[in-house]
Amino acid sequence: MELAESLEECLRRFNNADSVEVRENGSRVATVEKFSWELRGAPAKPILRLSLEQYSATHRILAIRKDSDISLTLSIERFGTTRPGRLEFVRVDYVRASREVARQEFSARLARILSERFPDDVLESLKIAPDLEHSFSSNYARGVLRHGSARWALLAVPDSETIATSENSLTFGLLWLAHVCETSRQSAQFQRGGRNLRVRSSQ
Repeated sequence: MELAESLEECLRRFNNADSVEVRENGSRVATVEKFSWELRGAPAKPILRLSLEQYSATHRILAIRKDSDISLTLSIERFGTTRPGRLEFVRVDYVRASREVARQEFSARLARILSERFPDDVLESLKIAPDLEHSFSSNYARGVLRHGSARWALLAVPDSETIATSENSLTFGLLWLAHVCETSRQSAQFQRGGRNLRVRSSQ
């Protein structure tokens, strides 16, 4: 099978995607909702022309480096240069779905670990769904742990999240504590200390 034929088959998989992220050499250059492309030139060394509202470019394709339902990575020859480049297409809808599954799995695993580490405590709540009204995203698992008359607000960050998310965890942890105190009838009984627990999130 010629490269052009294989490439056309790979690109057609992105035609029905909700949105596609375009990356050049690892950097995002655009996120498009309507994926439009054209192949021309020699079958063994085709030329890919992208005519997108947010991004337009023409590249000579050297090889298909990686192909899956989620992403397509191509080795390209950039016009005017002799050094090969890398062009990627990533289905944003697939990435979001995969991330949500990972977050839900982390939340379930965290609940099991809390019950094992703190058998005398009661996990009153644990959620990882976004709460836009109170500015909480799904980046963090948030919950309430009760020990006798004392109650603890807890916030955890899956290892699959970005470094920036981890660095901002203290800020969101304080916001979560304040929110729980405001909505709790027993806010005066909250302990303003902390417990350290690290849970690794598998990829």
